[in-house]
Amino acid sequence: MSCSPARRAALALALFGSAAVYAQGQGLQLRSPSEERALPIIVDADRIEGVAGKDTTARGNASLRRGGLSIRADSLTYHEGNEEVEASGNVRLQRNGDTLKGPALRYSIRDATGLFEKPDFTFTPRPKTGQQPVSARGQAESIEFLGENQYRIKDGFFTSCKPGDDGWLVKADELDLDFTREVGTARGGSVYFEGLPIIAAPSFDFSLNNQRKSGFLPPSIGVTGKSGPEVGIPYYLNLAPNYDLTLTPRYMEKRGLQLAEQFRYLQKDYKGDLSAEVLPNDRAADRRRYGMSLAGSYNRDGFLLGGLNLNKVSDDSYFRDLATRINITSQATLLREGFLTYNGQWWGTGSYSATARVQRFQVLQDPDNPIVVPYGRTPQLTLSTLRQDIGGFDFGSAAEFVDFSHPSLVNGKRSTLYPSLSLPLITPSFFLTPKVGVHYTYYSLYEIPRISIPDPDPAAPPGSTILTAFPAFPNSISRTLPIFSVDSGLIYERETNALGQGVIQTLEPRLYYVNIPFRDQSQIPLFDTAIAVERAGSAARHVRSALLFQGPAGHAQSQRRAAHLQRIELARRAIGAREPALDLRGC
Repeated sequence: MSCSPARRAALALALFGSAAVYAQGQGLQLRSPSEERALPIIVDADRIEGVAGKDTTARGNASLRRGGLSIRADSLTYHEGNEEVEASGNVRLQRNGDTLKGPALRYSIRDATGLFEKPDFTFTPRPKTGQQPVSARGQAESIEFLGENQYRIKDGFFTSCKPGDDGWLVKADELDLDFTREVGTARGGSVYFEGLPIIAAPSFDFSLNNQRKSGFLPPSIGVTGKSGPEVGIPYYLNLAPNYDLTLTPRYMEKRGLQLAEQFRYLQKDYKGDLSAEVLPNDRAADRRRYGMSLAGSYNRDGFLLGGLNLNKVSDDSYFRDLATRINITSQATLLREGFLTYNGQWWGTGSYSATARVQRFQVLQDPDNPIVVPYGRTPQLTLSTLRQDIGGFDFGSAAEFVDFSHPSLVNGKRSTLYPSLSLPLITPSFFLTPKVGVHYTYYSLYEIPRISIPDPDPAAPPGSTILTAFPAFPNSISRTLPIFSVDSGLIYERETNALGQGVIQTLEPRLYYVNIPFRDQSQIPLFDTAIAVERAGSAARHVRSALLFQGPAGHAQSQRRAAHLQRIELARRAIGAREPALDLRGC
C-alpha cells in the first residue's frame, strides 16, 4: 500500500500485532524496548512497509525522530531488534546540535554508534566544563560514531572557522573528537594556517573549547645574518585557570642554545607578566647574555592603582644581535618604573588623585648613533584636586615635586603648583568656560657640571685654571606665570537619514583661547620635554561633525565623521632674537 505524493501521510508501525500493518493519518509510535529509553520513535514517509517487532522500511521523504535525534533521507530502514537505522540518499542526521549530511548512514540508536559515508559535518556540542564550546565543521571520507559525543573522522579536515573562511584547519588520516572530554586527537595530521602547513606530527591533540590546554605551540623558524639558521619550539603549560607558563628553547647555529620563559598571572585586583631569556654561552660573542622583563599592574576598584615595569638586558647590542622583530631591534631605552596612585572623594563633589612614582632607564647605546640618557625621576610626587560647583565655580589645583637625577648633567628638584578657577556656563546649545590660574615653579639645582677655564686673575701664575659651572646655572630658580583661557563652543543639531535609518547630525564649532605672558627661560635646565601649556597669546578653533544613531532603547550611539583643528597665533612679542614661545621646561 502506498500514499499519493500529493497528499503526504505519516505512517508508522506499531509494536503490537503479528501481521504486517499499514496505517494512514497521524502515524503510530515505535517505542524502545528499554524502559530507560522510553521516548517514542516516530517514522514518517511517503510510503512505509514493515512487520511489527522486526524491520520498518520508509521511502520517499523519509524521516525518523526520537527526542533530540532526527534522521532524514530518500529511504531508510529501522531494525527494531537492535535499534539500528540504515539510510541512503541525501541523508541528514541532526543530534544535539550536530548536523551531518552525506549519501549513506548506518546508525545505532541504542548506543550512538555507526558509520556515515562521505559526510559534510557541523558540530555544536553542549559545554561540559562551563567553557564556551567550539562550533566546528569539516568534511571526511567517513565518520565513525563511537558513542555519545564521540566521533572518529577518516581522511578529513576539521576547522572552527566560519563557512567560507578556512583560516586554520586540521587535516588528518584519523581524527578523534571527544566532546565529553572536550579534546581532539589527530593521527597523521597537519595544522594549516591560511592554506600553508605550519605543524605536522604523527600524533597531537588539541582543545575543543576555549579552555587552554598544555602542549606544543607552532614553532618559529628563520634565518638571520648574525645568528644563522634558527628554530624555536615553545611549549605551553596551563598551570591553572589564572596563570600559565610558556617555555621556549631556541637554537641558533652561530650562537648556541637560548632558553626563554614567559609566566603570566591574573587575579581579581592584579595581573602581570614575567619574561626571561638566557644564552649561557654566546659562541659569536664569547660571553653569557640575558634579558628579563617584569610588567605588573594593580587596580582596587579604581581607587588604589599601582604598576611595576622593570626591564634589563646584559649589554647594549643584545636586541640588535638576538631580536627578530624590527620594532625590538631598534629599541634604545628600557623603562624601569614603579608607581602607586590613590583616587579619592572629598566635600561631596570634590575629588583628588595622588601619585608616587620612581622612574629610571637603561640606555642601549649604539656607537654609530649615540643618544642622550633621559633623566630619572627619583621620586616624582603629584597631587591633583577638583572641587566642582562652588557657587557655580570649579576650583582645581595640580601640585608636583620631582627629583631629577642624571649621571653627567645638572641634577635638580622641581616643585610646581598650579591652582585654577573656572566658571562653566553650559546649555544644550552652547558652552563657555573662562578660566584663570597661576602656574608657579621652583627649581633647586645641584651637582652642576663644572669645567676648567683659564684663571682670569692677572696675578695668577701662567697656566692657572679655575673650575666654573657649565652651563652657568644658578643654584635656584623660580618662575610665576598667570594664565587666562576661554573655552567656548556651539552645538547645532538636525534630524536626517543615513544608512537607511533616522539619525541626528551635529555640527560643533569650538574656539579655545589662551594667554600666557612670556618669560625668559634660558637659565632653566631642560629636565624633560613635555610642554603642558599653549603658546602665549594663541587660539585654536576646532570643528567637529558627528552622526548619532539611535541604538537599543532609544539611546544614541555616536560615530565621528569629520573634525578640523586650526591653531591661530594672535600675538608675537620678541626680546632680541628669541621667539616668544613659552617653554615650561617640562612642567
